[in-house]
Amino acid sequence: MAESYQFIFIFLLILTTAVEFYLGHRQKNFVLRNKKKVPTAFTKIIKLADHQKAADYTVSKINFNSIDLVFGAIILYLLTLGGGINLMNNLMGQFFENPLLNGALIHYQYICSSSFDKFTLFYLSDICNRDKIWLQ
Repeated sequence: MAESYQFIFIFLLILTTAVEFYLGHRQKNFVLRNKKKVPTAFTKIIKLADHQKAADYTVSKINFNSIDLVFGAIILYLLTLGGGINLMNNLMGQFFENPLLNGALIHYQYICSSSFDKFTLFYLSDICNRDKIWLQ
């Protein structure tokens, strides 16, 4: 019975990762196809150079999100079926007697492990100077 749950978990993990990857790739292709022309509703407000800079930022963010997606799926697999949660619980269990606190610490560690979001939030935005687009 446990093996069927493992199979369902792995199947859903692969399915959601593949669907999110496909949707990101599809959005990237759409942005690249429409990069050369500002939509007619915004031609008076947005310049072509700003539109292209925003498109470049979007494509870069999608590329980094694709890496984060695969990395997150691997981490999730290692934490669950790979025995990572048991390992951390065994290591932290000797210091904390409350199992709820152990679970909270494991959850906090998982949230903090995804550094790709921080990278795209701070570094990529700074590289593309995206904020300067909206100041004009």
